[in-house]
Amino acid sequence: MRVLQVLGGMSWRYGGTTAAVLPMCDALCQIPGVEVSIASTDADGPGRRLTPDTAPHTLAQVHLFSLDWSNRWKYSAGLDRWLQRQAHKYDVIHSHGAWGFCNWAAARAAKRHGVPLVVNPHGMWSNYTFTQGRRLKAAYWSLIERPLARRADKLVFTSQGEAKEFARHGLRTASAVVPLGLPPDAWERPQCSDWLRLQLGGRDRGRPLVLYLSRIHPKKGLVDILLPAFAKLKTDAFLVIAGGSDDTTPGYTLQVRAEIDRLGLADRVQLLGPIRSEDRWIAFDGADVFVLPSHQENFGLVITESMARGCPVVVSDRAFACEVVAAADAGCIVPLDPSATSEAIDHLLQNPAFRLMLGNRGRAYTRTHLRWSDIAQQLFDIYASLSTAPRK
Repeated sequence: MRVLQVLGGMSWRYGGTTAAVLPMCDALCQIPGVEVSIASTDADGPGRRLTPDTAPHTLAQVHLFSLDWSNRWKYSAGLDRWLQRQAHKYDVIHSHGAWGFCNWAAARAAKRHGVPLVVNPHGMWSNYTFTQGRRLKAAYWSLIERPLARRADKLVFTSQGEAKEFARHGLRTASAVVPLGLPPDAWERPQCSDWLRLQLGGRDRGRPLVLYLSRIHPKKGLVDILLPAFAKLKTDAFLVIAGGSDDTTPGYTLQVRAEIDRLGLADRVQLLGPIRSEDRWIAFDGADVFVLPSHQENFGLVITESMARGCPVVVSDRAFACEVVAAADAGCIVPLDPSATSEAIDHLLQNPAFRLMLGNRGRAYTRTHLRWSDIAQQLFDIYASLSTAPRK
C-alpha cells in the first residue's frame, strides 16, 4: 500500500499538526508493506524556508515544494503540479489541516485520479475557528471547505469532542475518531527532573514549578485565564511559560509580558521561549503541574505527553484531550475560569501524594492506549477499507 500524506507545512514551528503527522508517518512506515510519502511546502515561517537538511527527520519519503505566496494559505504551484502528475501512483491520499491551498490541491488531485481521500482537519473546523474572521471563514467554508468535506471518502477526527462539533454542519461524510499517539520516547527517555530548573538560572528559588508548554497564541488562554489564575494562587509557586511566538499573532507575546507586569508577577513567571522538540520530555519531568487553559484544542497532544511523563495536568474542558484525562483520572478538568483554574492548581500543589498518584495513572494509561504503533494500525485499517471499497 502506498500512502501520500499532504500538509501545508512540516516545520516544527507550526506545532500540533507537524508534531502529530511526523510520528504518525514513522509508525505507518513500520507496518509491513506500507510505503509512506509526504508532500508539503518548504514554509518555515515568514521569509524562511526549509531545506532537505533542515526539514524534520522522518522515515517517510519527503517531497518539499517552494512556497510561492502567503505563509497563511501556503500556495505552491509546484506542489499542485506534482500532485496532478503523481496522485495516481498512490492507494490513498491523507490530507491534514484545513483552510489552505494544499488541502484543496490534494482533494482536486484525488478526485481527478479516483484515489480515496482521507481528510484530517486537526480541529481547524472547530466552533472556535469559525469565530475568527467570521465573514471570510463563512465564505471560504461555502466555496471550498464544505465541498471538500463532502468529497472526502473519510473524515478522521482526533477526539469525540471534535467529531461532535463538526456534526453541527449536517454533512453525512463517513467519519472515524482516531486519537493522536505518542512515540516510545514518551516513556523510554530517561527521567531528568533537574533540567527545567537549570533553564531558570535560580529565579524559581526552589518554588514548586507550574509548566505551560505550547504556542504563545490567544486561544491558549494565557492572558485571560492562566496569568489571572496564577495571580490568585495561595501557593508560592513559579510559572514557566515555554513556547515560541505564533507567526499569525506576532504581537501577542508582548501582551503576555505586559500582563505579567500588570499583575505584579515578574518575579514569579519566566518566558522560556521555544524549546527543542527532544527536550520537551525532560521539561515535563521537572514540573510539579502542567497547565493548558485553552479556548479550543481538537486534541491537545501536549496534554498526553505530560501524562506520559507522569506529570499531573490541569486542563480546560475545551481541550478535547480532557477525554483522555478523564478516562485515566490523571488530572483536573476545569471550565474557562481563572478562579477554577487557580483552585485546581493549588489543590495539586498542596497535595504531593495526590499528584504522584495522578501522574502514575496518566503514565500507565498512555502507555496502554496511546502508542503510535497501535494508532497507526487503526489508520491502516481505514486506508485498507477505502482502497477496496467502491468509489463514490
